[in-house]
Amino acid sequence: MIGLWGYAIPTLGLPRGSAFLPMPVAGAMIAGFTLEHIYALVKGTDVDPSWP
Repeated sequence: MIGLWGYAIPTLGLPRGSAFLPMPVAGAMIAGFTLEHIYALVKGTDVDPSWP
């Protein structure tokens, strides 16, 4: 993946390696969601959804 940063996506002008950035971001979000639910289980509370 590091080797792809030197090549640009022609239509966007972004480095090709930037196409892989959503994967670690999504992984961090999943880990945060999981930790939030584990914390709520330990405390004995419910996690309130953020949608109405």
